[in-house]
Amino acid sequence: MARAIAARNQGDDYQARWFWLQACRLFSSHTKVIRVVYEDDSAKAFDDVVVYFDGMNDSNGNLVRAEYYQVKFHVTSNGAVTWQNLIEPDFINASSVSFLQRLKAAQEKHAPDGTEAHFILYTPWIIHPDDLLGEIHSLGDGRLDWHRLAQGGARSKFGKIRAAWREHLDLATDEQLRLVLRPLRIRRGPLLQELGTKLNTALSFAGLRPVDESCLCHPYDDLTRKLLQSGRMSFTRTDIETICRQENYPC
Repeated sequence: MARAIAARNQGDDYQARWFWLQACRLFSSHTKVIRVVYEDDSAKAFDDVVVYFDGMNDSNGNLVRAEYYQVKFHVTSNGAVTWQNLIEPDFINASSVSFLQRLKAAQEKHAPDGTEAHFILYTPWIIHPDDLLGEIHSLGDGRLDWHRLAQGGARSKFGKIRAAWREHLDLATDEQLRLVLRPLRIRRGPLLQELGTKLNTALSFAGLRPVDESCLCHPYDDLTRKLLQSGRMSFTRTDIETICRQENYPC
């Protein structure tokens, strides 16, 4: 029981630190970030952290309104992401709905043409080096390379993946599958301790107080929980500045 609680707490801390790292982007005009939400009720399944933009274009020149993150922390490295994981509910600790089914629902609601938003699986786990998912996963921005996935007929290695994913998602055509996958990004996060180091750098640039690395308690982890308990989940730059002044967090 104690280990299970410790694992859950580390997962919550990982999500909280990722939230604050995104909140620090509010303090830089070049990021185009205007609002950051923790546990966004409007984005079921990809609601852990949501970043909203004003005038943000992706690498293909498409206007992106938001990034929706599912932050999936693991205590150990005893696993990896595979193409089959994405259609297995157990992978996201669910009983009936898989990651790709959640992606499909989010894409239909928030990115009907596949370009208005990105849905991001953020995890310290790697993509398994021997899995076919690694052959279509881009290390440029985390997208799945449809050009590669679309190669080959029904009996080819990628054709079998397309067929399995289409059947799982109840899709009739590859074009429908392409639209679902278009906004997906899979990105590898750092270790929990490394994430804290990255956050300290971002806090310093934002003019907020970094955390002494020798401290046992992380004040921003605790603050996130208190804000969630009070029902405060959506934040602009002004909101963050006000909260941090109240809590004596500014530099």
